[in-house]
Amino acid sequence: MIRAGSRTSIGLIEGTTSALDSTFEHIVTEFRSRYLLTYSPHNVEAGGWHRIEVRLTRRSGKVKARRGYER
Repeated sequence: MIRAGSRTSIGLIEGTTSALDSTFEHIVTEFRSRYLLTYSPHNVEAGGWHRIEVRLTRRSGKVKARRGYER
């Protein structure tokens, strides 16, 4: 069992080396298939919450996005 002595934002890390290997493999796989989109709004009022929605035309993908932004 591995026990890291430092705390992270998700708490104390504990587990077996195989559990850590599996976790890092999942993270690396996710980053290899990631796209980054940026958005610069025009003619939008300053101040307040502005909702955004990101959709795919294919059902095979998965979107992880903010629900909106403050301006």
